[in-house]
Amino acid sequence: MKLFVVISILLISFISMNVLPGAFSEPTLSAPDLVVEKYVPNLCCLITTMTFVGDDILILQKSDGQVRLIRDGILQDKPVLDVNVNSEGEKGMLGITSMDSSVYLYFTEANKDGGESLGNKIYKYEWNGDSLINPILLKELPSNVSHNGGAMVTGLDNKVCSNW
Repeated sequence: MKLFVVISILLISFISMNVLPGAFSEPTLSAPDLVVEKYVPNLCCLITTMTFVGDDILILQKSDGQVRLIRDGILQDKPVLDVNVNSEGEKGMLGITSMDSSVYLYFTEANKDGGESLGNKIYKYEWNGDSLINPILLKELPSNVSHNGGAMVTGLDNKVCSNW
């Protein structure tokens, strides 16, 4: 049994060393007609998802509770929203979608950043062009260290859907 565990660990380590190093590298294309261009350079810090609001893009940073704005291809310095999140494991800023000037966020709310989880919450905000304002709590869900879901979309019927 111990030999099986050791071999399994070695095999997983070998696969990880050969597969994961390229996971965050520049994309490679095998189709000569496709072109990859950077729209926003130097994004970092666990970007989980994004949504378009007019010509702007809002992005979520999983661990710090911030919603950031990309305007004219430039990541703005000041977040448009900063909420307290618990980002342990797969918790944190989990999903975002928008419909007109309404923006919907799904995140693991906490009493303070990194503090005790208050559960997963879905809020509706208004986008005023510079920040997210007037939060309305729409739904409360339990949170786990893993498997909290988060992908949110606005359907063609103008309904917000998620995988919670």
